Amino acid sequence: MSSPLDQVRSILEPLVDQPVAQRLLSEASAMRDRTLRAQEAALGALNLPTAADLAKLERRLKSLTDAVARLDDHLDRLETRIRRLEQP
Repeated sequence: MSSPLDQVRSILEPLVDQPVAQRLLSEASAMRDRTLRAQEAALGALNLPTAADLAKLERRLKSLTDAVARLDDHLDRLETRIRRLEQP
């Protein structure tokens, strides 16, 4: 027995092969791209971050957090070595 997804796929596959459907899909994709660019422009005009800006900031913060964690580990090791040297 086929799944509902397989049934939908079997109905849609012949339609997608039609030139009209391909053109509509292409136009829908182009419209989506134009909409995203317009949204980014509007957010930029309002001085608000886009999703891409937030993702970039998130990556930078993660990188900074990782660097601080490495520094903290290094300082802990250094502190341990200093304490050993201070012991008689």
